Amino acid sequence: MTKYIKNRVVVEAIQFTHKNKHQVYHWAKEIQNNVYHGFDKEMNPILLIPTLEGEMKCSIGDYFIKEPFPTDWRKLYPCKSTIFDKTYSLATEKESDDYMEMLDLMMKVPPQKETPKGQKFNIGEIVKISNPISWFAKDRYSANKDNLYQIEYSYAQKFGGDDIKSYSLKFLFEDNSGAWYDEKELELVKGIDEILEEKDLAEYERLKLKYDGKNKKN
Repeated sequence: MTKYIKNRVVVEAIQFTHKNKHQVYHWAKEIQNNVYHGFDKEMNPILLIPTLEGEMKCSIGDYFIKEPFPTDWRKLYPCKSTIFDKTYSLATEKESDDYMEMLDLMMKVPPQKETPKGQKFNIGEIVKISNPISWFAKDRYSANKDNLYQIEYSYAQKFGGDDIKSYSLKFLFEDNSGAWYDEKELELVKGIDEILEEKDLAEYERLKLKYDGKNKKN
């Protein structure tokens, strides 16, 4: 029988740990929007992916691998660290650069700015976490429950599909992104109609100072 050697294929992977659980969830959700969070029997965070082959589970210590040949229902898969270490090695610098160049082109696709019908929040609106449900929202809330965030976009606006209830947030006045939050966890602080009437960021600063002062009094 003829022998074959499997071609070297660059994949993107990340290990799921307690320290980076927010980052991994955000990354995984952007790739496959039906990824959801839960807990195992010991109450450790886990991530789950429903597929046609059944539900796959990524536990603390496992790797999440981006499928190099994705289908509509499977774009990610988990891998135990013992198997990962035996199967994968670091990509060369050129292989990594080529992959990142391709990825960068894909991520530069701008989000759809028009708000889909039935979506609760608009891009640019200011919200706070008021009803944390997921473990990452609870962590953010316990760190500072008075933090203000700005809506970056819903999942549907950035990646298509019909998920209009998951939102990417960023800290107000900072250039960063947060994990995906469900609309049930968020409370509107300032709507898009008010924001559009304002002329510059000085008004945002005024709002934040006013909001912070109100919470200190309470």
